Amino acid sequence: MAICPKIRKKLARHADFSNTCYPIPSGNGIFEVHDQEWQYVVDLMGKNCECRRWQLTGIPCSHAISCLKHERILEDSMLPNCYSIDAFKNAYGCTIYPCSEKSSWENVGGPEVQPPKYEKRVGRPPKARKRAAHEVQGPNGPRLSKHGVIMHYNHCGQTGHNSARCEAKKAGLPAIKKTKKPTRTATTTTTEPEQQPSYEEVTNLVEVPIMSQVENPMLSQLLDEASQNRAHSIYFTIARLYLHHFQPPTSKAYSTYNSNKDWKDLKDQDSEEQWCCP
Repeated sequence: MAICPKIRKKLARHADFSNTCYPIPSGNGIFEVHDQEWQYVVDLMGKNCECRRWQLTGIPCSHAISCLKHERILEDSMLPNCYSIDAFKNAYGCTIYPCSEKSSWENVGGPEVQPPKYEKRVGRPPKARKRAAHEVQGPNGPRLSKHGVIMHYNHCGQTGHNSARCEAKKAGLPAIKKTKKPTRTATTTTTEPEQQPSYEEVTNLVEVPIMSQVENPMLSQLLDEASQNRAHSIYFTIARLYLHHFQPPTSKAYSTYNSNKDWKDLKDQDSEEQWCCP
């Protein structure tokens, strides 16, 4: 008998599992089969096994195949006829006639088929199903359900009731105060930032003790310009003053400062003897 391909694959898989079974014959086609830690009773004449796989599918299980090998019986001979290729061809060999156009259908006067009635519920309809507790992802992984957790009412701290059945709340007793565990906080020392001196303080410190000791017409002109225009940096003015008062510029230094407009104006105002270049 020719068997369908899928049924033959299942039968071959059961035959591989039968290598771990050890059948013990008891007579009249009855066997006691030991499969690792379990044992089953197989009846070849009645085509049944205690695992009930043979009765449900009609395909011999691994325990039955081990008994068939012991009796030198082919596994294909114990299959029902419905698993053969001939039975498959007979089942699907009939002709399925096509349907004609819907407008040409004959009206038989039967009841008109209507869609099921829709009952609108209160509230917004849900768009997604309710997920299980292990499917909800929290910030630290999946959230765990509170099933089995004993809940306490925060007013009295007791279990087994809520605010509706709390006797302490009905009696007017005050709520218990929750004590917080002391937390260790690291002591930090804050250092105040150093205050920088203001512009007036810097100018007073620089102008009074130092500039007053120097007698030079160029110095007085520079101080007047610095007092009139606050945008000029006082430090840059002092550097230029000391550079040209105590150490006259060389030809190289003079050519470098020659591009500055302020030095050109000062050079024109002073005498040639003071600004001579060696």
